[in-house]
Order: sequence, then structure tokens, then C-alpha cells
Amino acid sequence: MRKTDKVNILYRIASGEYVQLSSDERRELGKYRVDNVGKPLNTKTNVSQYVTAVDNGYRKSFYDWCLDNNKGDRRMKAGKESSLKAFNQGQSFGVAATGWLVWGLALYWLFGEKLAVGACAIIGAIVSLALFKLNRQGSTFTCIILPIIIAVICATR
Repeated sequence: MRKTDKVNILYRIASGEYVQLSSDERRELGKYRVDNVGKPLNTKTNVSQYVTAVDNGYRKSFYDWCLDNNKGDRRMKAGKESSLKAFNQGQSFGVAATGWLVWGLALYWLFGEKLAVGACAIIGAIVSLALFKLNRQGSTFTCIILPIIIAVICATR
């Protein structure tokens, strides 16, 4: 399949359109992790650059790639680089604050209350931010649910 065909199909997928693919096409496009991302991020240029990045070894999803590189549709206010930077900073601050509390508590109980509370809070914020950067779409699980499960398990033993 040519790159332009890949870009056109992936663009339609990112736009939320239903695309019927053959098994060969599905197999070939399987390495490109593209979901419905919405209008502010979805342009054919972004999809084309993402395809090139994946072909060169990039492993994250299209959504993560767009936000990591501040790539969006410049014609829309939410897609401008400055808006995406502000959005990323807001998300990072929120995740760090949540991790400070939730992961900090989980780590404090995980280490058997032997590590200082402040150190656990700082480490918790760093862990939460690192997990968020690895997978933004799974952040609800990695930043909230997982540390609560760890905290409950450690608190009951």
C-alpha cells in the first residue's frame, strides 16, 4: 500500500468515519495506532508525519504524537501550537497534583511508612507524570485506579 493510501485511510479513521478494510489492509495498518481524535488535531499533514514517525520507529498513538509535538489544525483555536502547549501544561499539572496525592499515599504505604511523606509525595508526582507521558489515554487507570489498588492492598496487610 502506498503512503498516500495509508494517510487517506488513517485520516478517515481519525475523523471518526467508518472504514471497511480487508484483512491485508488491516494487517498493514495495524502498527499505526489511530483512533477518533477530533478536529483540532486531525489534519492530513499530521497523519502523514505520524506515518513517517511510526515507520521510523515511533510507538505511541496518533493522539499522543500530536500532543507531544504540539501538532494540530492551526485553522482552529484549539489546534494552534500555543493552545496545545497550554493544554499540555494544564494536563501535566493536574496529573502531577493527582499523583502527588494518590501515588504519594500508595508509595507511603507500599514502603511500610518508612519513607518520609514529602519524599513519597514528590516521587508520586514524578511516577504519575512519567506514566501519563507513556500513555495519555490510559491515564485514568495508571494515575488514579492503579495507585488506589496498591494503597488498599498495602494498607490491609
